[in-house]
Amino acid sequence: MLSASSDVCRIPTHLFQFIKYCQKVNPENKGWGRAHRKGVSMWYHNYKNKIDGIPLLAYHMTKYKSRFGFTHKDVFRLCHIKTSYDALGYLVNYFCPKEGQRDRENNWQSRLELARREEGFEQSELRKVIDRLQLYDDAKNCNDEEIMSDMILRYNPDLAREHVPSMLLNSAEVWKALIRHMPTTALIRNLGKISSLGLLESNTSTNTKSFEEVLVVDKLKSAQLRKSARIHPFTLLVALKAYSKGQCESGRLNWQVNPNISNALQEAFYLSFDYVATTGKRYLLAIDVSDSMNAHVMGTPIITARDAAAAMAMLTVRTEQNCDVVAFSGNRGNANTTNNEDQASVSDENVVAAMEMVTVRAEQDSDAVDYPGNPLPQHANVPNHRDLSTENTTLIPIPISPQDDLDEVLKKCSPSRLPPVTADCAAPLLDAIEKKKKYDVFVVYTDSEPNAGVIHLSEAIKRYRTVTGITDARLIVCQLASNGFSLTDPDDPLMMDIVGFDSGALAAMHQFVTGNI
Repeated sequence: MLSASSDVCRIPTHLFQFIKYCQKVNPENKGWGRAHRKGVSMWYHNYKNKIDGIPLLAYHMTKYKSRFGFTHKDVFRLCHIKTSYDALGYLVNYFCPKEGQRDRENNWQSRLELARREEGFEQSELRKVIDRLQLYDDAKNCNDEEIMSDMILRYNPDLAREHVPSMLLNSAEVWKALIRHMPTTALIRNLGKISSLGLLESNTSTNTKSFEEVLVVDKLKSAQLRKSARIHPFTLLVALKAYSKGQCESGRLNWQVNPNISNALQEAFYLSFDYVATTGKRYLLAIDVSDSMNAHVMGTPIITARDAAAAMAMLTVRTEQNCDVVAFSGNRGNANTTNNEDQASVSDENVVAAMEMVTVRAEQDSDAVDYPGNPLPQHANVPNHRDLSTENTTLIPIPISPQDDLDEVLKKCSPSRLPPVTADCAAPLLDAIEKKKKYDVFVVYTDSEPNAGVIHLSEAIKRYRTVTGITDARLIVCQLASNGFSLTDPDDPLMMDIVGFDSGALAAMHQFVTGNI
């Protein structure tokens, strides 16, 4: 596992995150074992095999100095990294000098003097590392915005936003220089800051666009840049929602929303679907349509659970050949209720769908649930407090097509546009059992306030595997606004709980479905 650390942890942020996870898994262990020390040390040494080599490591180490409570100096001391008097050794000594070891410092000085006299020193990795570290020191000590802007333009792409002193990050001139060569992902993340400085505002008197506005729009619409940056549609959706608000969550930044930027983000969102890898699996998506889905998503509070579920349903329908979508209710007690106006607005198509919807009747005796196949016991953690012997659990199909945009999908998932829904989160699996429908993956999107139902969700997927013979059918439960209640069996490797939601969750889901995790 540690031998693959360089492939998995592409930048220091990932390495620090990995170390943090290792610490949580074994909190009582104060030191690192030999294999762990060697694996982390090799992460730094393996930069020698990359195209840009140790100078790239110098760039990454100065850009991502600390994350998750760790610095490079901490890591070097924990892994006991060993180096020679080369480019990597110079870099390690720069970040973690051996205080009190005068002999080592004297050796470094003498080695550098010898290296400078050698032929080819000007093109050596050591010289490039020395020059880069000097550049970063100069940037760190700069307090003039014009000099800083000139340095950014002159030494691009070696200077990133993280190398700029904090006091200069409020300068419009500095941001003008940064925008020109800023990676697309970083640009999207900083749209609010850039807009707050007035750089993306059009000249209303002359009806002309600023150079920065044109540049940003072009970058957002560039298919090549989006693909190379691996920008997921969910990331663009979050950026669109955040930018459209005109202020950040804390309220410290405010900006004038530029419709050209909003339109570019929206266009990029839909075009980015073309770069999402398909799995070739058969999907059943179950979306909670209860009122509590208006809660904000953990990890991405800018959007609601309903927005996230609709966006992910649209993504799956557009990228997978076989995908069905149904609605269930996570409300405890009664079904979704609507006022008279909402009831009157239900379309003829929805009435027909309601008449054709599946009704799963579950009858219960003392301690077993009877449905097609052998009886299965209730899950110990989900007691059934209601008599469900005469209660109907109804599923509503949601007819999402690959041509639907997000607004249309949100309308189709709106409780006011659907007939009353009384199905619990296990009903989609029970329906698939009864109708002998073939699915490889079940994905449940809920706010994590599930209706208890007649059978626990983890027991329903086990029954589905037994009845259909699809023994590797997988279950993913996305608890978008988790309350700490788990719906899956932690001992089953074919079940996954997602708590909260962000683009990282999507990557984990894809790896899980394809059997890579």
